[in-house]
Amino acid sequence: TISSAGGGSVTNPGEGLFLYDDEVVPIQATADENYHFVNWTGSAVDAGQVANPNAASTTVTMDADYTLQANFAIEQRDLTITSTPGGTVTTPGEGVYSYYHGAAASVVAAPAANYQFVNWTGTAVGAGKVANANAASTTVTVDADYTIQANFAADQHTLTISSAGGGTVTDPGEGDFQYDHGTNIPIQATAGGSSYFVNWTGTAVAADKVANPYAAGTTVTVDAAYTIQANFGESDGIAPTVTNCKPAADSIQEPLNSLIILHVTDALGVAAGSVEITLDGDTIYTGDSSEYSSATGICRRIGTPTDFTYAYQSIQPFDFDEIKTVTVDAADLVGNVMTERSYSFITEMRSFGQNIRLDTTVQGINKAAPSTVQASNGNIWAVWHAGPSGSRNIYVAKLRADRSTFSASVRLTSSSADQANPAIALGTDDKLYVAWQDKRNGDWDIYASTSVDGANWTTQTRVNDPNEGNQTNPAIVVGSQSPNYAYIAWQDDHSGNQDIYITSSNDSFGTKTVSQITTNTANQTGPAIAVDSANTVYVLWVDARNATSDIYGAAGGTWTNVPIVTKAGSQSNPVIATESADTILHMLWVDEISGNSDIYYASSDGLPGSPLTGTNLIDDTLGKEQVSPSIAVVGSTGDDLGVFASWRDERNITDSSGDTDIYMVQTNSGVGTNVFVGDGDTNSDQIEPAISTDQYGYPYLIWTDYRTANKEIYFAGSVYLQSVPLESELIIASAGGTVGTAPSSITDEENVSVVVPAGACPYDATISITKIENQHEYGTLPFLNGYDFGPSGITFNTPVTVTVPYAVTGDDGTPTVYWYDSRAWYDPLSQQGITDIETIVITSSLHALRFKTTHFTPFYVVMGPEADTVADTATDTISISGGGGGGCSLSHSQDGSILEYFLPYGALALCMIILKRRDRRSIKRL
Repeated sequence: TISSAGGGSVTNPGEGLFLYDDEVVPIQATADENYHFVNWTGSAVDAGQVANPNAASTTVTMDADYTLQANFAIEQRDLTITSTPGGTVTTPGEGVYSYYHGAAASVVAAPAANYQFVNWTGTAVGAGKVANANAASTTVTVDADYTIQANFAADQHTLTISSAGGGTVTDPGEGDFQYDHGTNIPIQATAGGSSYFVNWTGTAVAADKVANPYAAGTTVTVDAAYTIQANFGESDGIAPTVTNCKPAADSIQEPLNSLIILHVTDALGVAAGSVEITLDGDTIYTGDSSEYSSATGICRRIGTPTDFTYAYQSIQPFDFDEIKTVTVDAADLVGNVMTERSYSFITEMRSFGQNIRLDTTVQGINKAAPSTVQASNGNIWAVWHAGPSGSRNIYVAKLRADRSTFSASVRLTSSSADQANPAIALGTDDKLYVAWQDKRNGDWDIYASTSVDGANWTTQTRVNDPNEGNQTNPAIVVGSQSPNYAYIAWQDDHSGNQDIYITSSNDSFGTKTVSQITTNTANQTGPAIAVDSANTVYVLWVDARNATSDIYGAAGGTWTNVPIVTKAGSQSNPVIATESADTILHMLWVDEISGNSDIYYASSDGLPGSPLTGTNLIDDTLGKEQVSPSIAVVGSTGDDLGVFASWRDERNITDSSGDTDIYMVQTNSGVGTNVFVGDGDTNSDQIEPAISTDQYGYPYLIWTDYRTANKEIYFAGSVYLQSVPLESELIIASAGGTVGTAPSSITDEENVSVVVPAGACPYDATISITKIENQHEYGTLPFLNGYDFGPSGITFNTPVTVTVPYAVTGDDGTPTVYWYDSRAWYDPLSQQGITDIETIVITSSLHALRFKTTHFTPFYVVMGPEADTVADTATDTISISGGGGGGCSLSHSQDGSILEYFLPYGALALCMIILKRRDRRSIKRL
């Protein structure tokens, strides 16, 4: 029995009941149009009698009664669906979809925001199979393979362009223009005659759609219907001006990390791209951008063309007592060019920490003739003689790099005779070499000893040849060759006049070679010695061969005597130092050419070919005496060179009062301001300075001091900031942020923080917190902590919150804070701009002082008496005297005061002390 399902028929032998007798019968199935044959089914297939059940044409073996059915299926068609940008096909989606032949498939197109559906296209539309090609929702009759695409177009908006004044819009013109949504359209305004472009205004500007409303050529983003107008004005013939400079022109005592802030203003508008700013000849801003980065720092611009503000933040702090020169060039929008504005300011001077007494071990005897050197590990060594004349001894002490006081002194000499005028040097291995004049043999001889630890010293060895004369005033230096050679020069009178001799040894004076440097029959005295990086030894001395005192010198090898300074008058007390590389020599001496004693400086590459004139380092105009120079050099020319000079100074002595003091100056960048080192407000004499540099290249001094019944040796080091900030972070003005430890997470004293609210900074700035080292002691009052907050010069739009933890000491009082103005000499402390002062208890041993401020300048935080409360709006000012450190030569009347403490700091220098009730008398108004 043969039959078929829908979609076709059996054409051979046909359909119905057929009789066969064990025959193999051919069968043929034929599909209708748009159908296809699938397979044969039935009992014949089940019995395995159909040769190929999947073939439309096959055979069946009739060995029994069977049924057989031909099966058909309708054809499937592919519909490929796509869309253009600006929307999607949401039903059924996009891609290839299969449908039964003739099916009506629903399609729906959905436009994106700011787009609209246009129509459907594709082969389905071309075949007329889309019910409505212009409808976003329609149907497609799928009776073949077709493609269909949904097309979208951006919304269009009208930009109305116009002009006012003496110019036109030349691109794209003026009138109504249609643009697709979101298109960036270039626009160009062109002034005519004497007119100039002012700005763009209109709804497009109000909506912030114009890239630069102050540029004649700019772009506008058309995402709605807008108006825009080009405005023109007439030239006033006036060029831009530079105003509101910080630091101000000709100002002094400016912090080392000051922002340089200036305004460029013009009533018609500054041409932004015309502005160029330099600092000391280096460009720090040029072009037309809100932020300009140079090799030295970042300059940021805010404001509008009528008043642009530029704020430059240097990567590195400025140097002390440095003249900084700013130049500004600019033109306005009309082309009026300003005359270059140039102005300068001077940074603050170096100052020194508290006076520290070197030796508290040996009491009740006079000490003098100090000498010092600094080891590679940062330890500072000092040597001096002590005792009554005739039985003096040599002592040594060490200041460890991690300590603030010297260790117990060590007596180096053991003879009962007189030992005096020690000199000290270090080898490259930090071995100590000390030389001195020694009278154990009846006459003065030069002795030396060495030590690797400062406690254990080699046998004291005479380094001059035996003779009947006196050898005095030793000077010592150690070369860098291996093994190290030590050289000692001295003056020697055994020939009847004073001559200069030198000895050298590479085995700690186990063996030695003695050479005579001078042979002139006049006196040669006061030798000074140095060795350069090539191990050439140089000796200077005072020479009387020309009837007056001159400076002569010689270099190792031939020791040819060379005139160094031979001016009119007398020159004496030479000192010499070399750089860490090359052969540059730096020299000081006392010069009387002006009629009084001054300190002169000169440098040369090796010994000079002709006598030097030198430069007077003294800024004293009173004609007082300056003597006893000392010199220290760190680095080399072109590589962080520092040349430091110190001397004894009588400028503060009057007919009725005064005392001798120690002054210093950094001289490698020119003649700087003479800096008063400080005498602890004792008004006592200081003499015999010896200057050197610490492990960071900062100068320190030791000297002989008369403040007690017996002369003592004192030390003062530079107050400085740690080289790496405790915290540093770029604060984005619009976002604000916290620099340092969040106040809620404070666990120790260094968890200092500044919380800057969003919008408080007028511009982006890197805010840093840096610890202050070697801080002052104010009278008997110790500072608890000291920090520098930078940059200085920034004024906040809203207050920032500063939190400073401190260890609880148990002293009475309530903490409070003052800010310091280094230029307000007589009322330096104030509470203007400080609010919300409060003490926070973190633990029983750790508290924190928190306050708000609107500016970063030095701050002075004290623990005041309990009765002294501070209102949130306090505007008190206060003057302070007393203290330990030094500062400007102009401020001797306030030497050692908190004034000098703040001289070297930019930004917010934060120092905490305990102010006890009994010390209330130390604070007074002037």
